[in-house]
Amino acid sequence: DVLRTAPSKYLLPSSQGPVPFNLVLSENSLPQRATLMFSLTCGSTSTSVSVTTNGAPLPGQFVASPLDGTEISTTFRFSATQWADSDLPLTYQFGFESATSLAAVAISSKSELSYASTMLPAGSEKKSFLLTCVLGVFDSLGATASRSASIKVVPVTANQRDASLTALAESSTGSADSTRNVISVVSSVLNSVNCTAAPNCTERHREQCLRTTGTCGG
Repeated sequence: DVLRTAPSKYLLPSSQGPVPFNLVLSENSLPQRATLMFSLTCGSTSTSVSVTTNGAPLPGQFVASPLDGTEISTTFRFSATQWADSDLPLTYQFGFESATSLAAVAISSKSELSYASTMLPAGSEKKSFLLTCVLGVFDSLGATASRSASIKVVPVTANQRDASLTALAESSTGSADSTRNVISVVSSVLNSVNCTAAPNCTERHREQCLRTTGTCGG
């Protein structure tokens, strides 16, 4: 019980000075948005301190539109609404889940802007080209909440890809966020995996093609 933790042993110094003692709690072991009283008792003497914990921003909405489009061609719009927290200002960060590494890829820095627009890479063929878009919401103390939304992003043809990538790279305004956006999307497109030539992985008792072109997983 984190609220009734007592030291089993500690060494007293030879001098008669104050005895330091630290109460260490595990990460995320305290409830959010709660006022807790911690007490220290030594013999007949006791003292206490009141602590109020922070909490993640209260849930709102995350919308990605349109619900389907074409990679590096369709402009998608993200918006976050109705998020609340007492520790203002709230900041927002948008991104998408890489179809190959499954890691979140940010398309913008943390900002008080609750909306963003971007082109996107195609979703995984294994998942019918569904791409997971992600939102992070942060309060001024660093507490965070997240939401996700799925949209369908189909790949462009091989003939269109080079021209579309060039146009996207040239569209950068030169700002840090614009450059980050272009790098995130272009690198994801270039690292995408073509699984159309992969064998029947189920028959081979292998995972579906995901990270290596034309090859089953482990």
